[in-house]
Amino acid sequence: DGIWSVNGTVELGQASFSTAGWINQPMPSPSTPNNLLAPLWSDMNLCDAGTPGGGNWYLATLSLGPQSWDVFEWEAVPEWPGAGNGENSYQIWLERGTSNITFTYGATSAFFATIGAENVDGSVGDMTYFNGSGTPAAPGDELGVIGLPGGTATLGFQVEADCSADVVNRANLSGSAGDETAIAATACE
Repeated sequence: DGIWSVNGTVELGQASFSTAGWINQPMPSPSTPNNLLAPLWSDMNLCDAGTPGGGNWYLATLSLGPQSWDVFEWEAVPEWPGAGNGENSYQIWLERGTSNITFTYGATSAFFATIGAENVDGSVGDMTYFNGSGTPAAPGDELGVIGLPGGTATLGFQVEADCSADVVNRANLSGSAGDETAIAATACE
């Protein structure tokens, strides 16, 4: 379950109890809503009563053999206050039973927008575009949202010291998330 917003987001789950507002924010952010997919978070105007708007909103499930995708689509939706501000077409593809998430793009014109994703509490995430900074989406672009679960590691080593001097052992670990160091000191008495 989730909350789908006309403003260009899908919240995975319903913790915020509300759709994403019209004022976009950088990601990650501890401010609600969190656990957010934002292919183009902006102030969108999908047929607002009394104001020129337009565009279409679709949700479909597509299947090919054993694979199925839930597809959320915004088609030719202008930014507020309505028609004439350019149209924005984009999709979120969620592959069922996996963590595969893809943003795809047609024409987009939103300047004040966020393109990104964040985790359940807004402590981890990334964005490629925010209010004119970064790389805006272009027709034909596809962006993958990649989540890597955290974990633990246990490192062990054995040292024999002759006690002629104190010994400091250092283990350096390098990975895509950064560098870590473990230190063990042995004092001879």
